Amino acid sequence: MPLDKIIGTIVIIILLGIIFTRRILISRNKKKQLKEHELKEKQLRERSIAAIRDRTIGGEKLIDYATYKISFQEFIKYSCIAGAAIFGTAYLFYGNVIIAGVAACFGTFYPKFQRKNLIEKRKDQLSLQFKEAISSLASSLAAGSQ
Repeated sequence: MPLDKIIGTIVIIILLGIIFTRRILISRNKKKQLKEHELKEKQLRERSIAAIRDRTIGGEKLIDYATYKISFQEFIKYSCIAGAAIFGTAYLFYGNVIIAGVAACFGTFYPKFQRKNLIEKRKDQLSLQFKEAISSLASSLAAGSQ
């Protein structure tokens, strides 16, 4: 193999190495910048959420529709409903009261799932009320302009 082909091959390999190394470094730098940007966005979002939750009107805190605290009575109600349903199903399948009773204890996990449903229900209700309020305001403005 002639010397000029060997040198040409070595130069091409070195150039490819430089290009790939540069590409890798640029990619790492972009990933690092993206992570930093996401972290800043997350911190900003958390601060604005905290500021929204701390707002008050007339000394009363505003309702946070993203959270819902289940009362003890609701917890008991939903646990009993789920426990009864699980008990009936387990008794139907196993025909044993003891196994059905043990399975019914899993009804205590249901209020956690129900809380998510209640949050969604509250948000849907708020959305509907907001739409109705906007519609009422638009009707009032339309009636006032005639």
